[in-house]
Amino acid sequence: MGKFLDSLNLTTKPHAANKVFSTIKWWEKRRLKFNLIIISAVFIPVFMVWDLLNNIDLPLMLFFLFINLIIGNIVFCLGWGVELLRWHYFKIKSIGKNNTKNFNLVLFSSFVLTFLSTYIFLQPIVNQ
Repeated sequence: MGKFLDSLNLTTKPHAANKVFSTIKWWEKRRLKFNLIIISAVFIPVFMVWDLLNNIDLPLMLFFLFINLIIGNIVFCLGWGVELLRWHYFKIKSIGKNNTKNFNLVLFSSFVLTFLSTYIFLQPIVNQ
């Protein structure tokens, strides 16, 4: 990763530094929204089967939520990371213009994966 950052020459190319920091800033402004949606992706399946849950282990559920948030935030960072890699290696000029499309793709895929993993996690509990 150090070679990649060195190759950007952020100190000698202020335009490149501006692109990198503005892209990260754009994504980071949306992290709270992203996390709230990921939290909802955990709780929607819980509420869908709430009547069938007899003895849900709250610490286990909170641990599962925590793990999903960590994984979701790793995927979130991959969103702006991939965008910067595309800009650097493939000389994509539209960096910053397609942020919303990339963000929505990351958000949708993370929501679906979190929702499905929660649903699968709840199946053994529901079937007891």
